[in-house]
Amino acid sequence: MVTRLARYTGASFRESLSAGWQQVGTGMLLGGLTGMAQGFKVAKKFEQNPWNGKTINGGVKYSDDLVLEAQKLYPKKAGKTELHHIKPKYLGGPKDGALVPLDGAYHQRITNEFRSLHGYGLPNPSPQRLQEIMSEVYKKFPLPPGYNY
Repeated sequence: MVTRLARYTGASFRESLSAGWQQVGTGMLLGGLTGMAQGFKVAKKFEQNPWNGKTINGGVKYSDDLVLEAQKLYPKKAGKTELHHIKPKYLGGPKDGALVPLDGAYHQRITNEFRSLHGYGLPNPSPQRLQEIMSEVYKKFPLPPGYNY
């Protein structure tokens, strides 16, 4: 568009092309900065270092190794997909709350970790304590990429 405007204002073809290339450079710069900002935002959301992808704040990253470790502990559940309530119902989470599909063995590891921090059948924790419990569990046994609590 800038090239067209330059031509209509009486600029030479060379001046028009130069104006167009300047706009290409500006567009690339703005696109790069916007993409970088979005990358930092996503990295922060998933508690990852934006430069190397490593997990920060002492947590671990979801991996096949975690799933394989769980499958060794619970071989009868291995390879079966189960739906996990991100905010467990027994801790006061909604019945229709967000779900994440997990390998059954890994789901059992997460469930056991929740129950070790707040026993089944106890009164619901306070909202603040629930958030602390969820943080502790999901730092140790993170959800797959794309799911967060």
